[in-house]
Amino acid sequence: MNLKKIKLFAIDSDGVVLNDTYSPAIKIFVESLGVNYSPLIERSVWGSPQVSAGHNLALACKLPYSGEKVINDFFKIRDDYLKEHPVEVLPEIESTLAL
Repeated sequence: MNLKKIKLFAIDSDGVVLNDTYSPAIKIFVESLGVNYSPLIERSVWGSPQVSAGHNLALACKLPYSGEKVINDFFKIRDDYLKEHPVEVLPEIESTLAL
């Protein structure tokens, strides 16, 4: 395989190249509403279009709000989380990125 021909590639970076800032925010969001955090809730949010993710959060937390409102509320929680835990490149991946 000739890697010299590769000019550009894409990777899913959250939690692999960058520190995960979504899972902790999802946990904070659902627990602030008295709901037990679970991997099932996280999977229903991760990778979903934003309004669908908001709808899934609304269902999981039994909220009477639209997916759009819930995802906007979630992103406010995530913004607060980012103030204390900014997005960073994970140190163990830097040598791989240097390739």
